[in-house]
Amino acid sequence: MTKTRSKQSTLLSFIRTTLSDHKGDDIKIYDVKKLTTLFDYIIICTSSSTTHSQALYKEIRKKLKTKDLLPYSETGVMEGHWLALDYLDFVIHIFDKATRKYYALENIWGDAPLVEE
Repeated sequence: MTKTRSKQSTLLSFIRTTLSDHKGDDIKIYDVKKLTTLFDYIIICTSSSTTHSQALYKEIRKKLKTKDLLPYSETGVMEGHWLALDYLDFVIHIFDKATRKYYALENIWGDAPLVEE
C-alpha cells in the first residue's frame, strides 16, 4: 500500500469492521509484504452460506467504493463458495465454511504476521 501506516491500519480496520458487522466470521488479516510482491495484505473471512458470501461481497464492495476503491479484479461472485476481490494492495477472500476448510489459505500464508484489531 502506498498509504502511511496509520492509513493502512485505518483501512484494514474498516474492512474488518464491515465484514464483522455483516456477520462475517473468523476474519484474519495477514501482512504478507515479506512473503510476496503481489500484494501487501490478505484478508480471509468465512460466511455461513453462498448467499451470505454474496451479501458480504456486495457490502464490502459498496463500502470500499465510498473510499474511491474499486477492485482490479474479482472472481467467484456467481458461485459464492469462494469470492476473491483483488484491490492490488490487498486481496479479500470470502469463503463458505467447507471451501475455506478445503483450501486452507492459512496454511499458505500462516507464516505471515497477523494484523491485530
